[in-house]
Amino acid sequence: MKLSNMMFTTATGALFMIGGTAYAAREPAFRGEGEYVVPVTDASLKPFSRFVLNDVKVTKNDDGLYVMVVELPYDLTGGERIRIDLVEQFSDAATILLVNPDGNGFAECKGATWATAQCRYEFDGLKPKFAAKLSDGTLTGFLRGKYKGDVNLSKREGVSTTFGTEPIGEMLLQPLDSACLGCSLGNGEWDSEYTTASGESVFAPLSLTRKTGAYFNDSGSGSLLEIKYQGNLATGRWKYGPSSGWFRFTFSSDGQEFSGNWGSGAAGSPSAGAWTGTRR
Repeated sequence: MKLSNMMFTTATGALFMIGGTAYAAREPAFRGEGEYVVPVTDASLKPFSRFVLNDVKVTKNDDGLYVMVVELPYDLTGGERIRIDLVEQFSDAATILLVNPDGNGFAECKGATWATAQCRYEFDGLKPKFAAKLSDGTLTGFLRGKYKGDVNLSKREGVSTTFGTEPIGEMLLQPLDSACLGCSLGNGEWDSEYTTASGESVFAPLSLTRKTGAYFNDSGSGSLLEIKYQGNLATGRWKYGPSSGWFRFTFSSDGQEFSGNWGSGAAGSPSAGAWTGTRR
């Protein structure tokens, strides 16, 4: 896709010349979080249409143009890691238009700073990919495996199908949570495995978002609560049905793996098994 000397119509109908001179005066670098929202018309789907993007980065390249990196939520991609790099093509005091050089989509961001920006995304170039995932059942298959036993599975599927049919959305950016700067070490999707008290290994996909999390196995789902980070250590409580206990994860220096254990009852009680994970 050639970007220079092209006219581009944004979601608001404004017409821009691609390849124009950039002159926005936002902060030169930003690392924060974003809440990505899939537009759904069914009110029952709205509670499941919001996704935290744990690490949104904006930098300037050698040409002085902003570059935004976004990873789409796994629940919308069928478990595939899809990273979109968007490069600034036009800007003024209120608006920045960023385009993916591969033609996969664009973002129109409004706001005086990145920390207060609200962005609208359209990923038209990904439509064929998502059409194929809808056709072969990849999108719904991932969710059925991850959320097996979840009473809201059909609603999660409805959101994923809505996005797969028309991959658009909005995101409000915000700085990393100053009250939980260490959360970025754990935030995201993990392939995890724990051993039961009887020594059985259980595969359990795990999602961590700030101070809470959720994990899933063949029988249902559990929650991680009250997560506290100190250096590369995370501690907190797990809850699965009527049962609960403690967990302790130690993350690798690159944030790609963790190892730890879990136990029943209060923190400090004997360990009942190991719990390890690898970032997806």
